[in-house]
Amino acid sequence: MSILPLELTLPNTAIIIQNPCRTGCNPFSRVITGIRNIFRRPTSLVPSTTETKLEIGNSEFHKYLYKPKKYSPQPRIYSGIKFENATEPSLQIKKPFKCNGDTFIDPSFYKWKAPKGSQMRNCLFTARDHPFNWDDPQLGNICMSGCTIEGLYKDNVEGDISSLISPCLSGIKMKHCILNNLIFTLKSVVITSNVDFSHSRFDNVTFTGSMAGSGFPYYIREANFKNISASGLTFKNVSLESDVSFKGAQITNLTLCKEVNFKGVTFGDYQPRQITLSDEMFSSSEQIDLNLNSINNSTTGAYFFNTLGTIVNRRVKVDWAEQLVEKFSRLDLLKNSLQQSSICESLIYELSIDCFKNSLPISIFVWELRVEKFKFKVIPGSLLQEKEICQKLVNSLINRTRTPNCSQLPRQDIFSYQFLANQLFDSYPEMAQAWNQLAPLPELLKFLNEDILMTESENFDSQHVFYDPQTCRAIAIPKFEFNRLINELQAPTQYSLFQYLGEGNIVNLPASQQALSMALSCSEGLQQLWSASGNFFTPTFSALLAGNSRCSSQELIRLNEIKQHLASLLLKRSAKKMNLTGASEAILLHSALADYYEGEHAVEKRQPLIDQCFEDMQPCFAQSTLNDSQKKAIISLLLARVLIAFSSSAFCGTETDSPMPLRLLADAFLQDSINYWPELVSAGEMKNWRERLIPKNPNTFSCSAMLSGIMATYRHPIIDSEDLPRLMKTLYPL
Repeated sequence: MSILPLELTLPNTAIIIQNPCRTGCNPFSRVITGIRNIFRRPTSLVPSTTETKLEIGNSEFHKYLYKPKKYSPQPRIYSGIKFENATEPSLQIKKPFKCNGDTFIDPSFYKWKAPKGSQMRNCLFTARDHPFNWDDPQLGNICMSGCTIEGLYKDNVEGDISSLISPCLSGIKMKHCILNNLIFTLKSVVITSNVDFSHSRFDNVTFTGSMAGSGFPYYIREANFKNISASGLTFKNVSLESDVSFKGAQITNLTLCKEVNFKGVTFGDYQPRQITLSDEMFSSSEQIDLNLNSINNSTTGAYFFNTLGTIVNRRVKVDWAEQLVEKFSRLDLLKNSLQQSSICESLIYELSIDCFKNSLPISIFVWELRVEKFKFKVIPGSLLQEKEICQKLVNSLINRTRTPNCSQLPRQDIFSYQFLANQLFDSYPEMAQAWNQLAPLPELLKFLNEDILMTESENFDSQHVFYDPQTCRAIAIPKFEFNRLINELQAPTQYSLFQYLGEGNIVNLPASQQALSMALSCSEGLQQLWSASGNFFTPTFSALLAGNSRCSSQELIRLNEIKQHLASLLLKRSAKKMNLTGASEAILLHSALADYYEGEHAVEKRQPLIDQCFEDMQPCFAQSTLNDSQKKAIISLLLARVLIAFSSSAFCGTETDSPMPLRLLADAFLQDSINYWPELVSAGEMKNWRERLIPKNPNTFSCSAMLSGIMATYRHPIIDSEDLPRLMKTLYPL
């Protein structure tokens, strides 16, 4: 196409157009069209509109990697691209490249080292057909700032799962990125350093050490997490070694798994709850034990407290500990874990360090734990000397009597703390005054004074009253008896039992074994202390009633029932009698026990039972001057007394009959007592006991209950052993 020449003239001259259009068109329009064509872009340079709409596969990727987009405003979409150290020259990526705003679907990285100076800014990496396969690529030479990496993958079996990737991140720049549903791990022991995640967003992202074998930590140094925002961030076996900044980081639901070391972390001007801990750390009994129980895990320690110990910033340490305390108020599994004494011990120890002493929530929690710890226990004498500690215990208990619902611990009836409270009455009168105002204790104490003790005194200091709000039964113990129970483990012989029927109506109860067992259920601590000696005898009766080859399966089941019942009697946990006088029970008991009281090997069979009791009772004999034979004589006599009591109408017999196998075994233990220490009981008295037990004279009145009472009141002729009466009283369980 040619352009007609134009001749420009001076003003007021005409434009002369040569060779006008034959078609009659406007010659001026032809001129304009020609001018436009001069500046028209060649067709070969017009960008293809299909290039950015189609997904570019791995086979074509290298054609586009270094191809500039030039005038195309649209990003490219790559699918299934493999970044690897290819051997074929045409597939090798050796020169730095630049991608901006492109999308990579299911990209694969395999031990690939990016060329220095490469850029993948503002790109989207997403898993579609399978999880990411990023196997140990070195991405440190790439600037990936502004990228979004979405690792969520929908599996037909497991549903939504996160992608597990293991890139080497040292040197990488990932500012202002969005990282979702990723698990970062390592294939070898390397230290990740010089990483910049500042201003990035993390959602459901995990950093974890090696997941194979014994594993190794994920070491991080010189890392920048400044001003990140995160939800569901997890560190598992991660060591943040040095120069790691979390200044301005806003993290919700941070999860710490196993060993996590924050020794190299700076938090800047940290504010409370700037980082919140996830409930997932305490979502199972196993996790609670591993994270909080330093006593049960003596080798590893408690992971959570180990992590707190590595944090230098005091405000962070206190804030995270306070968050733990707060979780006890709303997580049922955590509340229930406080029933384990080792958990309570661990929490008291870990939260009592100086770092936490100025935190009111932690201090209150620790003292409540101390209350829980001693709720059913005798307060050690050494602790009673610590006036400050005891005063705080008293204050905590008094607060419970006033506002019981403010406790952060599992809600318990206030009377579950009565054993602890009563131990503090003598030294802290304000404790007794506050406690005895709890309804219905004022009515019970008034009834005790006026109707049982027959005194008009309004001073209740001489009595300790324990009350069960479920059964409305109560037991009153004189102060001197209670103190002897606490200090010498001597079960009280003076006590009163009564039941509260409401509106001032109180009934006095007989002091039977059954009524006593029911009353002792009011206090676990009182019950345990009262029946402490029963623990020495339960293994013996368990062995006696284990059965033998002569017993059928049904007989073994019945023997187990008897064994469990006798154990409950020994521990003051049963209020029911079990009649063992029937013919079938007599045959069964004889079959189980005969080897212990008849035959030439009976003495040998009994010997291990006595020896076991002897070993178990060593703490009770610690201050005794008796020799071993004398101690075993006492044990034999006590075993005989227990068997005689069991055969009485109070436990397993009737007013007219008693289980003969129990009597025969008791007689055998009496003979053992004679063999060990003939002087323990006078010969005449011992002969009288054995005659009442197994009568040879038809005129002898045989009564187990009477014999049990006679033995209980017997005054031993040995006067040079001051501890003998104490031992006989302390060790007898019934």
